[in-house]
Amino acid sequence: MCTNHGFTDLDDDILETITRVGASLSTIGALFIIITFAIFKKLHVPSLKLVLYLSITDFLSSIVYLFRTKDQHDIYCHPYALCYFQAALTQFAELSSFCWVACIAFNIYSIAVLRMNERQVNAQHKFYHIGSWGIPAVSVIIGFAGGFFGKSMMQLHLFLFLFLFLFLFLFLFFSFLFLFFSFLFLLLCCVTFFLETTPLVNYDRFVVS
Repeated sequence: MCTNHGFTDLDDDILETITRVGASLSTIGALFIIITFAIFKKLHVPSLKLVLYLSITDFLSSIVYLFRTKDQHDIYCHPYALCYFQAALTQFAELSSFCWVACIAFNIYSIAVLRMNERQVNAQHKFYHIGSWGIPAVSVIIGFAGGFFGKSMMQLHLFLFLFLFLFLFLFLFFSFLFLFFSFLFLLLCCVTFFLETTPLVNYDRFVVS
């Protein structure tokens, strides 16, 4: 054994079964969404395309878990080439899925809170693609350049670092939006209250007859 994780062979078999069952259900669900979108042309609207992209990333991720091999090292404990491919695809798909979820959330926020029209909302989609495909691709390049892949703990640290970075960025971004619009709302309330409570000046008495 190249790693000692403290699990027995029975524990490994149980975890393997649970992983494959979950991956199978995820694959079926993602395929159902992708095929449904492909068949029904009426679903080809920009907002539902975001769900399609999310389903594609989930499908890629579930495929890795579904067909991953139990023994991923040779007799010298060197990872097989397939292990590197699976690690890179997992890194890309999982992070891309998180990014698309964030894009869908911001898309809803743009419509419900920011009151953007359809043209403004659709104009943001190109930035969604840049972020949701570009950030995971950069993380894979960093993983290969830094030698993180093939070492499960190092890849986990890389994923957690990127996840926390994105979470912190989104948290600060939405916090800024919340504070900004809260300030505008309070300012509007103050102006409205001032106008309602201040008596109007009767200019008629200043008119010279």
